[in-house]
Amino acid sequence: MNRAKIPVAEYEKLAPQFNPAKFDANEIARIAKDAGMKYIVITAKHHDGFAMWASKVSKYNIVRRHSVRRDPLKELAAAW
Repeated sequence: MNRAKIPVAEYEKLAPQFNPAKFDANEIARIAKDAGMKYIVITAKHHDGFAMWASKVSKYNIVRRHSVRRDPLKELAAAW
């Protein structure tokens, strides 16, 4: 956004294009555990401030800015 000099109002329109429809927290957790992983580290907040959870700090998050209204991190935590 900064380097390309995209106005914030225009850049924020991109959030709804992200599509987590095929995100399967149970499958991710199963594969990780089968591989012997003890924990998962996720980039939960993009450098531009977009959060992948229902943040109470900002409305710029996947639950408020996306039509699917899902919280992938909550799903992953529950699956773990």
